[in-house]
Amino acid sequence: MIEIKIAIPTDDGEKVCSKMFGMAAFYLIYECDSGKLKLIEKKVNPYAKEMPRGKTFYVIEVLRDCDVYVVSSIGARGRRRVLEKGITIYDVEKGIDISIVLKRIELELCGGHAVGRV
Repeated sequence: MIEIKIAIPTDDGEKVCSKMFGMAAFYLIYECDSGKLKLIEKKVNPYAKEMPRGKTFYVIEVLRDCDVYVVSSIGARGRRRVLEKGITIYDVEKGIDISIVLKRIELELCGGHAVGRV
């Protein structure tokens, strides 16, 4: 099975960041392997409080090893830049619990077999 890495933006480690994708304090990096997700890294976003022109390019570089970005808010230009790099965008509701997102991703992207309704 192909391993994929997923970046989840957050400020508190519990919920997906409600702000723009590039404004998250950090990103939780999960790896999907054999149908299960495993937290492998917590990357601090050095651009969280900055607004450089083309910010998405800088964030893409920080997350260069990730295949999927979980997103609750991203601008049109940022979305286009991410997609042009071949990165998948996984849209979710603002402020959703990361635990719910992980269950969904295991089912939809990792081929896992979660039990119950998500």
